[in-house]
Amino acid sequence: MKRLRFNLGRGPWYKMWQIKYDDSDRVDYYNPDIFTFIIKNGTLNNKRKVAEKIYNGANKTVCAFISFNEGDFGELDSINLAECTRIYYNPRICPHWTDSKNKINLDGYTGDIVINGKDLYIIQN
Repeated sequence: MKRLRFNLGRGPWYKMWQIKYDDSDRVDYYNPDIFTFIIKNGTLNNKRKVAEKIYNGANKTVCAFISFNEGDFGELDSINLAECTRIYYNPRICPHWTDSKNKINLDGYTGDIVINGKDLYIIQN
């Protein structure tokens, strides 16, 4: 299992995508300016109690990530992002994963996800 999150910790990897590999100590970082990643069957994870504390004014800390087994760097040639649902996570604004239109709670959603730069999309099947 792998975990993808946006790193907001100060230091050389600030504002970079981070992939952690559960089966080792390996951690890779990627510049969002050139990052395109397609996840198959990823799950949107959120530590809801931590997110609610941040929503209510506490300092930010790690509380959300995408877990997955299969993902690949790729071109978006076969994916029309206009047909995908854009999703967000910012616990200052909303304490759960959400979409841009309906503002529904997407915590625990499992499906194909595209990361293009800093933007995240759910691929509609």
